[in-house]
Amino acid sequence: MTSRSTSILIVLGTLVVGIAIGALATGAIMNNRLNELEALRMQGGVQSFLQRGIQPVDDAQKERIQEAIEGAESRQMELRRYMFQQHRIVFDSLRAELDVILTDEQKDQLRAMMTREREQFKERRGRGDGPPPFPEEGRRR
Repeated sequence: MTSRSTSILIVLGTLVVGIAIGALATGAIMNNRLNELEALRMQGGVQSFLQRGIQPVDDAQKERIQEAIEGAESRQMELRRYMFQQHRIVFDSLRAELDVILTDEQKDQLRAMMTREREQFKERRGRGDGPPPFPEEGRRR
């Protein structure tokens, strides 16, 4: 092997290692950020985040801040429930439309795909949320 080809191999090897390190670092950063966002979504997560950042000057101010945050969290939970209901309505109407259009084989494929997606979602998020399952044949909502 010539010195030129050796140099090219070293440069390419360095490039591949750099890309791999960059991809791993990006994945770790994104995973950490998603964990932080998940913690904020938990009950009281926003409250503790804001109180750490604001650092109330006395107990009276801390209590007023807490009341304001709890009111906002309550309104936000209601908004999430409403949006979840709206998503379910849209998804149910899509399933009803597809039920008329798809063949039995396609319905089975879709049902299997939805089951797989639901299980993968549970594994990723560690909880049972996810899209509603495709209804069984002949069952209407």
